[in-house]
Amino acid sequence: MAVARHRERGSFSPVTGNGLFSENGTPPYAPSYSTYSNAEGELSIMDDDATPGFHRGQILGQVRCNPMQSSRETRTFGRGVVTFVKPRTVAGENRDWTFVATDMLLSSSILTKDSLPSEFPGYASLKTEVATKARSRIKSPDFQGLVSLGELRETLHYLRNPLAGAKSLADVVNKRLSRLYAEETRRQKRAYSIPSSLSGSKRRPSGLDLDDAAIIRELESIYLSVRYGMRPLVKEVSSFLETFRDRAVPRPLREVFRAKGSQFDDLSWAQDDGASGISCWSSYYATRNVTVRCGFLYSFEDRVGSTSNSWGLDLAELPSTAWALLPTSFVADWIVNVSEFISALTPVVRGDRLCEWTTIQEEIEIFRQRSGFLISDSAWSGQIVTGSVSQDKVRYVTKSRVAFVDLPGVVVKASALNTLSDVGKVLDLLSITHQQLSSAFGKGRYVAQQVARRSGRPQAAEKWFG
Repeated sequence: MAVARHRERGSFSPVTGNGLFSENGTPPYAPSYSTYSNAEGELSIMDDDATPGFHRGQILGQVRCNPMQSSRETRTFGRGVVTFVKPRTVAGENRDWTFVATDMLLSSSILTKDSLPSEFPGYASLKTEVATKARSRIKSPDFQGLVSLGELRETLHYLRNPLAGAKSLADVVNKRLSRLYAEETRRQKRAYSIPSSLSGSKRRPSGLDLDDAAIIRELESIYLSVRYGMRPLVKEVSSFLETFRDRAVPRPLREVFRAKGSQFDDLSWAQDDGASGISCWSSYYATRNVTVRCGFLYSFEDRVGSTSNSWGLDLAELPSTAWALLPTSFVADWIVNVSEFISALTPVVRGDRLCEWTTIQEEIEIFRQRSGFLISDSAWSGQIVTGSVSQDKVRYVTKSRVAFVDLPGVVVKASALNTLSDVGKVLDLLSITHQQLSSAFGKGRYVAQQVARRSGRPQAAEKWFG
């Protein structure tokens, strides 16, 4: 039976600041002190369950996934010295005031997580996304057989003439050049036969004419054919050969299926700060990086697996196949995890789930830079301030593990915003949209529809397009 245990390592130490006041260089008065406990250092805490005979049971094949939670906090206090000088003259004699302050005398508090003005955004959507991705990878087919059969017509059409776009482009360019040559010839003939004072010239309309638009459409067709036809087709052939080879290699009876995702957030703010009659301006910056990992450990009945499952021919693959065969469904998968959600609902046959787990690691860093020190006393007006302090920093790293994985769900991907910064994907969207509009108005053909669906499957999308 597991036994709960608690362990700690490290500690925090206090920091003391002092202030010395003197007048015109005379010996300083008694110093003033300010002390904060737990101001700097590192403390690690671990809470978990210890299972007697764990290593022996591991040798015998026993599987245990105990919950745990750990944290590590590191505090670094900004050190420094600031000198305040108030020029004074009394009865014609210099009587300058000088005050030298160090360390904690310059701060109203130590830097901790409580310094945050608000909470960071939640990450429940990230947990659902990672859980769905991990479930979708459980015994997924090595080769998408049903999808390949559904795309067989488009694949054969593409293979018959993969350079059709290049040929069409050459025809359009040739027609454009022939027309320009004919117009130039007619213009020269008119110039010799008609006096220049009587000849009238017709300007060509500005902007893109029909030939220009046709050239753009053909260039888009070539681009989409290569990106969504040739490259995914090479990947498909490679996947076929790998599946054929792996069928001859026995698989392990136990397999692990994992997925992970991360989310980054930051905050910045500024506020008046200070202590012991000394004011200052503090600038804060905080970051948080959350990493979620989900996993499953399965035991299977045989080392080879069924032929229909390996080649993606099971009837359970029909929902995933239907989604993959929808035109431009891969564009939706850039934003929402639809394909992974459908795959996560596919039942796992001939396999036993031994354990599952979710691990969350959260790293928070908070920085504070203090500046603009002043003694907040009207008697010190006109003071001269010199010196500075280094940056305060606190770092939290927490890690937890639970023995379950969230249910699958449809969510907006954490990387959805990155789609707009991906030049390749933005160019794809523009090209596909223009091709669809041209096809709808009868001004061109939508080449991407014939070949794009092949790349819509998660395997091809991850391989070629991120």
